Amino acid sequence: MDEEMTRHRRSLGAQGEEIAADYLRSLDWSLLERNWRCNEGELDMIAYDCETGAVVAVEVKTRNTAHFGRPVEHVGQDKIDRVHRLVRRWLYEQGLFAREVRVDLIGIVLVDDAVVDLEHLRDIA
Repeated sequence: MDEEMTRHRRSLGAQGEEIAADYLRSLDWSLLERNWRCNEGELDMIAYDCETGAVVAVEVKTRNTAHFGRPVEHVGQDKIDRVHRLVRRWLYEQGLFAREVRVDLIGIVLVDDAVVDLEHLRDIA
């Protein structure tokens, strides 16, 4: 993959994450962390769902077309399992306990910088 394509994908991903963050705030969720990294991987977002009291690791997939399927279809079980491990590690490293921990997935389709579709799947594991 060439450098320009890599830059475009990063930019698209960052734009999608900002849209997802705005969407979560509209639900009155608190964003606890964004782009948390460790040697095992990265979490796009960690949020607190005030309604359920859950700490939620949110994976965001952004595409500029739905031609190859919905963005949420491009997240496999291995990725979901890794996100589960990472959010538990994040909690441990923060010295926090949560009675409920879950993984949500947000798929976004952007065309010409406009949101064509935003799909939020809760508790995907």
